Amino acid sequence: MNTSVSDTIAKLVQPAIELDSELSLQEAELLAQLDAVRAERRRLAAILRAADPSRAPVKPGPKPTFGASDGRVAPYSVSETVVEEIRQVVALFQDEFTSRQILEAWDGEGSETARRDKISKSLARLRERGQVRLVSKQRGKHGGHRFVATPNIRVAFPDNGSGS
Repeated sequence: MNTSVSDTIAKLVQPAIELDSELSLQEAELLAQLDAVRAERRRLAAILRAADPSRAPVKPGPKPTFGASDGRVAPYSVSETVVEEIRQVVALFQDEFTSRQILEAWDGEGSETARRDKISKSLARLRERGQVRLVSKQRGKHGGHRFVATPNIRVAFPDNGSGS
């Protein structure tokens, strides 16, 4: 009795198995046709590009700078007023200093985290201008960047009206 149930199930499933096999063959034939069409189009595109160079795809240019239209390398969103305040604090240091020392000497507005962010972005802007130089990157528990002011630190850069 067990074999008759198996035989009945096999007879019911057999048409589905045959249909799956047929569809698999059709799929393989269509994929082969698609590959042939794609290869033919690539050959044709190469011929057309050789005949008419304007059909050649455009090579990508340099990646855009992230909105920095004033020559800055990165889009530091810190106002020139804050940069000027940090420059004045940095000008007071005689030797190397850290951003922690600036944080202690500067009485800017905002939370400590916001003030640290403003200091970091201002130092990056001052480095771009050549007013501050990074002298070491310390790693570890008491790590951090050490900076030194250059002679240019005494020069105040005028506000370019961007406000950022």
